[in-house]
Amino acid sequence: MSITFDLYLKKVMLLADTMVVKFNYLAHIINNGVTLKSSGRIAVDPHRPETWKYYMNLAGEYHQYDKAELLKLSHGASEHMRIKVAGDYKPVEVDFTRDLISGPNADPAIANEYKYGTAHYNALVARYPDFEELILGILNPIPKELSINAKDGEILLCGEYQKTRSTQNPDVYYFKRAEASIFTKLELIEKQEDDLIPSLQKYCYAYFSRWLIHDYIEVDDLYFHTHWGVMFGGMVTTILNTRLAACKTNQAHSYHIRELLNSHGYLGRHIDVLAIEQSLWLYRNVEYLDANMGTQKTFDLLIKHIFTPSDIPLRGYVLAHDAKDVTLGRMPRLLGYEQPLNFDGAGSTLTRGYTVDELLKKERGLGRDNDLVAEEHKAYLEFEGARSQGSQYDTKLLESTVVDYSNYLPYQVRDVLMNLWAYAIAKGTYRGTVYVTHPRSGERIQFTMLNAFILMVYCINKGNSGLELPKVPKVYVSMIPREETSIHPDFKPKLTRAEFRDLAPVEDLTDVELDKIIANTNFRSSYISSVDFYDEAYRVWDRLCQDYDYAENCQLINKSCYRDIVARRKYWWGMELDLPHSGMSYAEWFANNNLDLGDLNSEDLLKLGTDLYMFATGFVENNDRKAKAVQKSCIDILKHYSSHTIHLAANNASYSPAMSRDSQLKIDNLQLVSAVRYPITDRPTSNHFATKSAVKYTLPHGETFSPEHVSLDIKVQLPVEVGVDVSLSSEVGINEILGIGDVSIMSVNVYPL
Repeated sequence: MSITFDLYLKKVMLLADTMVVKFNYLAHIINNGVTLKSSGRIAVDPHRPETWKYYMNLAGEYHQYDKAELLKLSHGASEHMRIKVAGDYKPVEVDFTRDLISGPNADPAIANEYKYGTAHYNALVARYPDFEELILGILNPIPKELSINAKDGEILLCGEYQKTRSTQNPDVYYFKRAEASIFTKLELIEKQEDDLIPSLQKYCYAYFSRWLIHDYIEVDDLYFHTHWGVMFGGMVTTILNTRLAACKTNQAHSYHIRELLNSHGYLGRHIDVLAIEQSLWLYRNVEYLDANMGTQKTFDLLIKHIFTPSDIPLRGYVLAHDAKDVTLGRMPRLLGYEQPLNFDGAGSTLTRGYTVDELLKKERGLGRDNDLVAEEHKAYLEFEGARSQGSQYDTKLLESTVVDYSNYLPYQVRDVLMNLWAYAIAKGTYRGTVYVTHPRSGERIQFTMLNAFILMVYCINKGNSGLELPKVPKVYVSMIPREETSIHPDFKPKLTRAEFRDLAPVEDLTDVELDKIIANTNFRSSYISSVDFYDEAYRVWDRLCQDYDYAENCQLINKSCYRDIVARRKYWWGMELDLPHSGMSYAEWFANNNLDLGDLNSEDLLKLGTDLYMFATGFVENNDRKAKAVQKSCIDILKHYSSHTIHLAANNASYSPAMSRDSQLKIDNLQLVSAVRYPITDRPTSNHFATKSAVKYTLPHGETFSPEHVSLDIKVQLPVEVGVDVSLSSEVGINEILGIGDVSIMSVNVYPL
């Protein structure tokens, strides 16, 4: 039995273990147990099932019996189960309740650590062995109105899917998938498996109908328990058989997809990178592709169904004669031209020409001995290609280029996250817990958002430069949306609309433009988890970029400047803040948190610091790395099904220059004093703007003439709108100033009105 199948079977068992199937008789058994164990002190109301222990535990609520037992277990300390969570100074004990794990103010990091089967879950069950049903209910609560009204044998929870009542039609129920987050690590039911839950539901109903005889339940104490165990034992077989039946369909499980593709050139290694749609297409068509390797049709199909849906561009090269400089006795040059094979422009030939030498350099390292024969092939191609009768030839060089331009944005998400994180912990409004794995011991350690930031700063500094900070530093934050009250005396609070209006004159910034800038500026500074924090920080980053674009894309200098001034006044920039532990020595901080990093090297420190940043801010996805991985998988698949003579070159890079946010050159209402004292038809010097056609001048008195020679002083003013063609009365359009209009101007003196 393979390791892969063992892992697959373990997930199947986990799915069966975590399923919740309603059976009302269980409630009665538990009620009898409550009455018996409490010696009748805890009464059970037979007419109010919402007060029964079975339904309350399913909803994640403590029953009176649970509280009484836990109070005895803790010697009067608490009537709830208790767990330890991170504190700013030391771990603290809190009640293990539904509000902590799955309520509206819950921390998903804690919920993730206590999922079924984790180390924290097993430790909690070992501490409270009689309360596992309650623990599962707290982790995955099922509303009482749903569980009470459900039929016997009805599935209420299956994997990440929970039965939910429709808001439009209360009589309609459906399974809703839990929202994915940075903590989602395990998929027990994949999104393409539409028929799995209906098949399991059909099995449960069939088992109850065929095998469960209710009369025997009343007379045999073990009858129901036996069948309950047999039914869930058969659940594993049902899951396996349902997935086997879905093979070669669009509902196939990734295990079966991977195993089949691995038997065809080990292609299964790509399904973790490709989207499920591309994986399913490859899975369904792999036999056809194997039978038609190296054909044009297979090549076209892979581009259409693998490259294009994955947003990976691919282009080929054609060789063509360049006859531009051909003279008598000379042969044309041979140049290579790019030819896009997907996306816009597919089938067209781009104008950029590559020499034979440049094309051969692209092939270096793509095939054995390419470097050794490059010079020989270059001479052959240039000689034979120039004398060929055809004018254009396809090559077997293909290239894919992926460039990540995320760095070239006016503001970076990671910077906004870091600044908002520092501000929120300084203000004390960022609750939540960060769990990371110790790089050496593998132990899961937890921190508050404040301590996670302090440790992250230490790890990044020491890991990058070897600088060991002696004390917890202050922080300087920017890009913080202003609030009604400021936590720093030197920084003014949020401006009113009247104060925004006073920043710019109406003629340069209208009321409509002002309202557009200051709209939607209500951002929260209190967060309950990293998921909540990331969503709000992303809104701030998106608004910062919108404000920048709105100001920068205006070509009128005054209007652009005022837009930028108003937009920047919505935020605080360069605010110095003390953290609650600023000034404390790191030695004392490590002692308080019982943490020792002495055995960690630079790589370990950087990994720990990066993990703290990612899980505290919710910033896990690396789009650049993901795009490169997808590109590599697409090219590997194409190589597998292409001729060995085809060379596939992959280029991927991040656009490293960061945007400085410097304003581009703008031309606004300017006054020009110009003199034209040369024939219009003459070619001006490099200091002049070129003339393209004759000009008709209109003098102040209304006379119109078109002279061949002009010798007069013209005082003109640019129009307000940029790039508009205007008649030349007392104005010259911006197109003329840029040298693409109808006037030549020399000795230009430009100054603002």
